Amino acid sequence: AVSHFGDDDPEWVERSAKVLNTLILTQRGTPFLYQGDELGMTNYPFQTLDDFDDLEVSGRWRDLQGRVSEAEYLANARSMGRDNARTPMQWTDDPHGGFTLGTPWLAVNPNAAAINARDQAGRADAVLSHCRDLIAFRRGSVDLREGDYEDLDPDHAQVFAYRRGEGLVVMLNFGREAVAYTLPDHLTVEGVAFGEAVVEGRIVTLDGWTSVILAIRL
Repeated sequence: AVSHFGDDDPEWVERSAKVLNTLILTQRGTPFLYQGDELGMTNYPFQTLDDFDDLEVSGRWRDLQGRVSEAEYLANARSMGRDNARTPMQWTDDPHGGFTLGTPWLAVNPNAAAINARDQAGRADAVLSHCRDLIAFRRGSVDLREGDYEDLDPDHAQVFAYRRGEGLVVMLNFGREAVAYTLPDHLTVEGVAFGEAVVEGRIVTLDGWTSVILAIRL
């Protein structure tokens, strides 16, 4: 998810993964995290079509040969191919990401040395810790579990802001630049419930690729 909807540049990958997981865990309904989402695992850097094991990739290439170039098709497969979500879980920085002592059916992402569960389990600022803390917060929040949903500014180009229940507003900055966002008049901010932001009245300043949950009253 982070390569498609976030920013998988090494400088921003953890921050954007936290934003995406905040989005998943603060929506209505039952949240689902696919393996690796809780670490911010990224798409695999496929170099050739032979690197894919996905039958859909090879089958479509047979159908499209002569109509698109291999380079064009490879670029699309890198972005949309299902094998991005099928690479082995990155448990450690050991060979094959600690997934197996044998040879996995798909290669482990080379960035397993930097993105792996063992490393993140020991870091309070890791994506994994963020997910654990947010799951605990959700369990204790009636607004997140059962509250209604209201989009606050669906046309904003960078900030996704929405109200959950009568007591929370979730704000997500989907970009590298800091944003000062003014909340609607009918909301009064009582404080930061989860995450970090600078709040001055109804003006909330979010750093690049950050999220915050605000306690509010209507």
